[in-house]
Amino acid sequence: MDGVVPRPCPASVPCSSPCSSSSSSCSSIIPPTLLFFVVFFFFLQNCFFPSRVLDLVLVLVIAWALLRGPWVGAAAGLGAGWLLDLVPPGSEHLGVQALTYAAAGALAGRFRVEGPVAAPRVALVALGCATVVEGLGVLGALASRAPVDVAEVAVRCLLTASVAALVVPLVVSAERSVVRRRFG
Repeated sequence: MDGVVPRPCPASVPCSSPCSSSSSSCSSIIPPTLLFFVVFFFFLQNCFFPSRVLDLVLVLVIAWALLRGPWVGAAAGLGAGWLLDLVPPGSEHLGVQALTYAAAGALAGRFRVEGPVAAPRVALVALGCATVVEGLGVLGALASRAPVDVAEVAVRCLLTASVAALVVPLVVSAERSVVRRRFG
């Protein structure tokens, strides 16, 4: 890196992309707090909810999108969807989950505001994102003439929104405190 001067983020523009400046509040590495929550919720879902009653992956995508914005939310959703497509039992059609979660992440990121994240707003955003994810799953099932239990889909959406209203404010505040402590 001889002769390369790091470019600081402009103070007037909210930063949602990694920068090379060490004085900005941007980070080019996945924060350890978010990584901890991903691993924790993955094991929590597999241990206590094996039938996939909740969509805890969507909860983390919503948290990341509300923290960083629509572009990062779409990228986080795309990555999470790829993992869901590829990890067994996987998806019948590769890429469908990835695009679905990317759309949900972009939708959640549109509701990003500076400051604390309120639980009622998170619940409404999560309900909309869960409706997008589950709605596309229902459309896929109807296209292949598979039976759809609408009550189960509605309960799954409501449970995902309820858990998101409890967990997302904690994840966002923990992540912001780590960034504040790290960069001052």
